[in-house]
Amino acid sequence: MLGFAPEKLIGTCPLDRLKAPLRKKAGDWFQEIISMQEAGPLEIESPHSSGAEVLVEMHAVPILHAGGGVEQVLLVARDISERKRTETLLRNSEKLSVAGQLAAGIAHEIRNPLTALKGFTQIMRSGPEPVYSSYLDIMMSELSRIEHIISELLRIAKPQSVAYRLRPVGPLLNDVISLLESEAHLNGIEITLLLEGELPGYTATRTN
Repeated sequence: MLGFAPEKLIGTCPLDRLKAPLRKKAGDWFQEIISMQEAGPLEIESPHSSGAEVLVEMHAVPILHAGGGVEQVLLVARDISERKRTETLLRNSEKLSVAGQLAAGIAHEIRNPLTALKGFTQIMRSGPEPVYSSYLDIMMSELSRIEHIISELLRIAKPQSVAYRLRPVGPLLNDVISLLESEAHLNGIEITLLLEGELPGYTATRTN
């Protein structure tokens, strides 16, 4: 389990291989087993011969003398590193599931009023005499952007496959700049985009 040859371990104290804080923790635990005369578990990191750390679960069982007191202590140890890694993965998976459910709830709550706003804006734009046409264009653009963000939230709740296809780089860069422009102006920064000719490029797109 620890990668050492038997001759390296026989006759040595297991605690001597542990780091100082862990050595004290294991020593106190061992003394408690003897004083309480009751079995007990302990999880501790023990060094492997490769230099790595192995998470070990130890169970100590005191063997009592016929006249009273502890004669010996039976110690059983096993490597639980893989089990702990699996438990961590499961916990992370549960957290992602909860995050997905939360994202779906938020997205649906926002999407309902957004649909109404977008619909009325489209009606105003298509009227006989559109008022403040440029403002309506900006409103539609921002509503579409919010709609896109909501779609991204819903993708957290529903995993999507990824497909790759050829897309022009220019429009993508323009979209990125439009997202950063307002924050840049607040900090006195001007973003200038210079494109030379037709630039090819790839981007990932999600499909159901």
